[in-house]
Amino acid sequence: MESLVSMENTTSVISCTILAPLQGTLCSVSIAIGFLTTSLSSPHLILLLAMVLFRLLINQKLKCQRAKQLSLPPGPKLWPVVGCLRPMLTNRPTFRWIHKLMEEMNTGIACIRLGNVHVIPVTSPEITREFLKPQDAVFARRPSTMSTHLTSRGYLTTSLAPLGEQRKKMKRALVTEFFLRPNINGYTGKDLKKLITLFIMCITNARLPRKVD
Repeated sequence: MESLVSMENTTSVISCTILAPLQGTLCSVSIAIGFLTTSLSSPHLILLLAMVLFRLLINQKLKCQRAKQLSLPPGPKLWPVVGCLRPMLTNRPTFRWIHKLMEEMNTGIACIRLGNVHVIPVTSPEITREFLKPQDAVFARRPSTMSTHLTSRGYLTTSLAPLGEQRKKMKRALVTEFFLRPNINGYTGKDLKKLITLFIMCITNARLPRKVD
């Protein structure tokens, strides 16, 4: 029994000693560990919980250090977990609220945190050129989504195809075969009649009732 009590006291002292330099939530952690040492009977479980708490605090400190190293733009005051979600939902429309917020802060770039996502609005043309010119390929690329994939039947259309070799080939074919002025002026009345006939046939087939299996 005496060894169990000494083990519990040692665990409490070690936990408090290790967590002392970390500041912030140390008092609550120390109280929690002290409560666990007095209420639980297994020293192994107490040591395990102390290690988990220590690991969580280390991860939190590393995240704060990384955020400071990134030197994000200025932003409004944040709520603990949701960030700026509450003021964003209460101030509509959102884009006007963001623009007014940036005017009040007198800045051309800001950082608005929505949960775990950092939104960076930019109103300054100079700052916009700084990140658009080096990253033009990234911003020009269309995101590959399920809706665009299904709408274009596997990106068979030029307008919805993502940036790449396939889109370049389709664009080149459109420019050389359809959109050149000689080709446009070369369309005769006979070709126009063919197009009208094809259009009428498509409408007629679409109106015909079909059996569904």
